[in-house]
Amino acid sequence: MNVLILSRDQNPHEFKGYLTEEFPDVNFVAAREEKEAEDFIGKTDVLVILRMSDSLLARAKNLKWIHCMITGTNYIEELPSFQARRDLLLTSTRGIHGPQVSELAIMLMIALN
Repeated sequence: MNVLILSRDQNPHEFKGYLTEEFPDVNFVAAREEKEAEDFIGKTDVLVILRMSDSLLARAKNLKWIHCMITGTNYIEELPSFQARRDLLLTSTRGIHGPQVSELAIMLMIALN
């Protein structure tokens, strides 16, 4: 399996290091810019991203799964290349901030008291 981790905002090489330790049989490639991923995108089975262009998705012929590292996925769902492919699985990290937000709300109520 080939996994591409693409992120300008986060350090994709750090994610690659953690994931390679946990899944040594998977081929991980990390890139900060789409240009770095051009040679690998055609072989990518799983794409882990924050944002991507429609042209990148159009070149990902082998892609089966997109995982978005943020909760909102509407910009991916609106891409013409995504709409044209009904075989893609799209997931996100929805709900990851729930515990922190509830703790913050309780902290602020205590601070106001």
